[in-house]
Amino acid sequence: GQRWISILDKIFNKKNNIQWIYDCHNGRISGDYISLYHKYMKDVWESLLAAREKGLDLNRIMDEYSYEKKFFYINKSGLDSSVLKKGHLDNLKFTWECINNIGSVKK
Repeated sequence: GQRWISILDKIFNKKNNIQWIYDCHNGRISGDYISLYHKYMKDVWESLLAAREKGLDLNRIMDEYSYEKKFFYINKSGLDSSVLKKGHLDNLKFTWECINNIGSVKK
């Protein structure tokens, strides 16, 4: 969650021009792909922090912050939409659990 985002924040600064990353699960990944992933992870984290402040429950979050309603832009990754939808649902649940299981959340 938050630690992964902070690491990506350090990698994706204006000084770095990342063209490729090598991932042990996926092999060679383009800088554009990982940049999109970075944006998405930050967007999910910040959206769910806002949802918590509004007092939304997980069912409402799954609807309001769904792939179709808010996160369709991740289709630019080129992955199959069924993979993206399932991954996004899992990510919402995981991120929600992380946010609600930490004492104080840094913004």
